Amino acid sequence: MNNTGIKLKKLRKNRKLTLRDLSNALGVTHSYLSKIERGVTNPSLKMISSLADFFNIDQSYFFTDEELELNSEHDLSIENLRKKYNLTLGGKEITDNEMTILQKTLKEYRESNK
Repeated sequence: MNNTGIKLKKLRKNRKLTLRDLSNALGVTHSYLSKIERGVTNPSLKMISSLADFFNIDQSYFFTDEELELNSEHDLSIENLRKKYNLTLGGKEITDNEMTILQKTLKEYRESNK
């Protein structure tokens, strides 16, 4: 299994999606996605773009070794995020006010995509 396949499978499983669910959403066959996950074939750049859009991540995720830990995080409360992660921006710790703004912005973004 290649890195792209591993990452795709992890993203899909974190969202509790079957191969069929994802294939239907993307308009491709489930066997094509299965081949990507198993490392039998590499996705096209168009497919990488579609996957990134679907999972709301940057395309670079598929080409780097970094992990998306927050992708599977269910409790995004300020308290939980502070406990689990050292959140900084430009070397400075993110304040509670900034966290509140981030939460509000994320909530508005989610509502606008419904």
